[in-house]
Amino acid sequence: MSEYVEITFGKYKGKSLEQIAVSDYPYFKWLKGIILSDRIRESIEELEYKLNHYVPQLSCAASGCSKTAEFMSVVATRFGVSVGPAYVGCAEHIEQIRSMHPKAIYYPIKYDSLLQIFSGKPTRADLQELLDFLLLTTGWERKRRRTKRAMKEHFDNLKLMGEQLRLF
Repeated sequence: MSEYVEITFGKYKGKSLEQIAVSDYPYFKWLKGIILSDRIRESIEELEYKLNHYVPQLSCAASGCSKTAEFMSVVATRFGVSVGPAYVGCAEHIEQIRSMHPKAIYYPIKYDSLLQIFSGKPTRADLQELLDFLLLTTGWERKRRRTKRAMKEHFDNLKLMGEQLRLF
């Protein structure tokens, strides 16, 4: 396991890349454009790849289907966004899931979907709702503390789609 990378400036000074990505993904993406260090940029790119190519640890919500969920439903209400495991689906059953929740918009289960969901600046609560859900889809236990070491270890061991190992 490689050591975590800690940011030494800005509003997340002292936080690891993993901690930043799961608490403020748009900021994490912004970091990639301003970091001058090759080592840190490579760490950002490696984590970004993992966050967008992991195998979600949820099954399709369609009755009798045990395939891995690929899509999440996001519903905008007057109280904010709503997302949850009850309305996730595989490609084969997404239309069936959609009929259960016709006002929902479906996005791939990956962190870059946040950038599509929020074309403008999201509220902190909406962003956190989606980030917490996405973290759960990686297999993170809800009550587990988000320490630098625990998060680095977790993301280093994610199962990625279509490959066993990607070297950076």
